[in-house]
Amino acid sequence: MANNIELTVLAEGADEKALHKFIDDLQRLKDLPSSKIDVDKVSASTFRVLLRFPLNIFDRSVSQFMAMLFGEIPFMRAFGKARFEDLTLPAEVYTWFHGPAFGAASVLERFGAAEPPLLVAIIKPSLDLEGSVGDLEQRMRQPVSGGFHAAKDDEMQGDFANLSLQTRLELASRNSCYIPAVNLDDISAFHKVLQQEKLGMVLMNPTIVGFPALHELRKHTKVPMLGHLSMHGIYATSFSHRMYGQLHRLFGCDAFISPIGETHYYRATKAEELEIAKVLTDELPIAKTLPMLTGGGSMSNLASIMAPYEAAKVPYGIVLGGLIFNSDKPPQAMAQAVVQKIAETKKELRSKA
Repeated sequence: MANNIELTVLAEGADEKALHKFIDDLQRLKDLPSSKIDVDKVSASTFRVLLRFPLNIFDRSVSQFMAMLFGEIPFMRAFGKARFEDLTLPAEVYTWFHGPAFGAASVLERFGAAEPPLLVAIIKPSLDLEGSVGDLEQRMRQPVSGGFHAAKDDEMQGDFANLSLQTRLELASRNSCYIPAVNLDDISAFHKVLQQEKLGMVLMNPTIVGFPALHELRKHTKVPMLGHLSMHGIYATSFSHRMYGQLHRLFGCDAFISPIGETHYYRATKAEELEIAKVLTDELPIAKTLPMLTGGGSMSNLASIMAPYEAAKVPYGIVLGGLIFNSDKPPQAMAQAVVQKIAETKKELRSKA
C-alpha cells in the first residue's frame, strides 16, 4: 500500500468474462498502469474491482491525478455501470495537494464559534434582482442578531446590476459574518478576491470551477473557502458520496456544504451523510474540512442531526435557509429559537453521555 494509490470501482451489470478480458487487454497494452488488479464477485453481474496505482506514474498535478484515476472507466462498456467507491491514499499524496489552507478549527475560531456547531443562515430570496445592498445587509443581520455566527449567499448569486459582486464584497469586508458567493470564470480575478483578508469566508462552487483551479486558489488564499456541493447529484452516479467529499478536502476546501441525510431535501441517507463527514474530519496529515450540514433542517430534527457529531466530538456546522426565512416568526426570532434549541440539545446529550 505504501507506494500505491488504491481505487475501488463497483462494476454493476457487467459480464464477468468480458470484464476480465478487457482488464487483461488494458494491462497488456499498458493502458491501465495498475501494478495489481483484484476482481471480486459480488453477484452474478456485479464486481468489485480494486486497482493499485504506483506513485511514480503521477506527475503530482491535480489534472493528471484526476485523469489517471477517473478518466474513462465509467464510459467503458466492459465495466457496466461503474461507480468509484473508495480511494485510499498513502501519506506522500497529502504532500502533493496539502488539503485546506485554514481548516475546520480555524473557521470555527474565525466566526467566534467557541464550540460546534457553526450556525449559518442562507439568505433568502436566493436572488433578488430588485433588491439593494441595504436589503441584503438587513437580511444578513437578522439571523446574526438572533445568535447565528454567519449568513451566506446561495450558490447561484451573481454579478448583477442592482447588487454587483464588488458591492457584496465591500459589504463582506465591513461585516465578516457575511459569506458572499463568488462565481467567476477568470481565475486570476478569483485569486484577487481571496487576497481580501477582511473577508470572513468565501462561498464557491469547486466542481464548477474545477479541482485544479481550487488547488491553485488554495495555494495563496488569505481567507477560508467554503465549497458548495454543486453538481454533487451529477457526480453521484459515478462517485460515492464519501469520495466526493474526500476530493474537496484533498484539494483545499476549508468548509464544505454537506447534505443532511433522510430529509425531504437531498437524496442522501443518514449513513451517506456520516460517511461524508467522516472523510472531512478524519485524522490525516492535512487539516480537517468543516462539514456544513444543509438541506431540510427543522426544529424537529435538529437534535437527531446534532447527536452523532456531538457524540464523536468532531467539528461541524449547521446551515439553515427556509427555517429561518420562511417561518411564521421573523428571521431574528427563528434564529434565537434555533440557538436555544441547540443549547438545550447539547445539555440533554451531555447528560446522557
